[in-house]
Amino acid sequence: LVPKLQLGNLERRKELRPLFLCAAGSAFLVVLLAVILAIRTPDGTTTTVSARLEPEKGTGPVSAEHSSGPAGKLDLSPSSASRQREDTATAGSSARLVRVLRGHTSWARAVAFSPDGKILASVGMEKGDALRLWDPDTGALVQSVDEVPSGRALAFKPDGSLLAIGGGRRCIDLWNMADGRVQATLKTTHVVTAVAFSPDGARLASGSEDLQSTEDPAISIWNVASGELERRIEAHEKGVKFLAFSPDGSVLASSGYKEPRFKLWNAPAGTLRAELGTVGTYTNALAFSPDGKWLAAGGGGVEIFEVADWRQVRKLDTPGVFSVAFSPDSSLLAAGCADNTVLVWDAAAGELRATLRGHSDQVRSIAFSPDGSLLASGSEDHTVRLWDVSGL
Repeated sequence: LVPKLQLGNLERRKELRPLFLCAAGSAFLVVLLAVILAIRTPDGTTTTVSARLEPEKGTGPVSAEHSSGPAGKLDLSPSSASRQREDTATAGSSARLVRVLRGHTSWARAVAFSPDGKILASVGMEKGDALRLWDPDTGALVQSVDEVPSGRALAFKPDGSLLAIGGGRRCIDLWNMADGRVQATLKTTHVVTAVAFSPDGARLASGSEDLQSTEDPAISIWNVASGELERRIEAHEKGVKFLAFSPDGSVLASSGYKEPRFKLWNAPAGTLRAELGTVGTYTNALAFSPDGKWLAAGGGGVEIFEVADWRQVRKLDTPGVFSVAFSPDSSLLAAGCADNTVLVWDAAAGELRATLRGHSDQVRSIAFSPDGSLLASGSEDHTVRLWDVSGL
């Protein structure tokens, strides 16, 4: 009797073995899925990885929430994953995140609104990730132009007819906004890092940077109508980081590569007027207030100068600053920072109004919409974020 019972138990175990294997396999898959969906990043935050099928090119506009992975492929890379951190503004602030624009596969190096506010342009740093044109109201990708190899600087002509794109192939493309084509290409001798239209749109200033070249980069002044180079200004020894025209067009401000001071030039003559600034170890960004009263310089902090006598009236201590911008009514001053935030101050009082958090990497570029209701921020995390700042 005992041997028969043992034999029966053995047979039952054999019958149940497939069920045990199935259960074990299911448990393994659950654990594997948990590992894939919750990857611990180097900074200790949890990264949630999205598996999302992207539409092929030509199948319609890309949503503002689409991942930046290759078209038609599942995107499981941590770099394109959405982090489990909240997009927030300072407690008590009325600023809020409106949407996240995904589509770049490299740094969102520069952003700019068209003068009518209907288009937001952004450029990526790497080849094949150049120009993106967005509808800021819906977040839809209106046009993607990858044949422009790479971009480092953007500027709309004041009348909105042209978009100047400077980048790594040593030229400036003048993009015709009416037909979506390159109207003219201005050849340079160095990598283009800065572009700025004069307020009347008659001239375009460009700045270059090329640490590999023996020829000093310079500021170039172009005639927009003819495409001819009018003037070359030997401005900064190692290259030009940023350019900005005063609202009346009489002054062109320029910052240099790893230079603590920036320069003011008489425009269009190109003669040096003054050198200013003591921010940190270098000046990254410059912006005139639209009312012509102030000039902001960002680098190791933010300095504000009164244009009437070029006297420094305020210094704001911040993390490293890559970009600065005034609101259209000159009431707000914003800065894109190295600590992944966007800071917004009351320009007249110097009081911090909002700290915008959400980017997972340094904020390289910012721009206010023409009506002042939106603030766009481009980051090394490959995204552009739109913030509602109308209540500040």
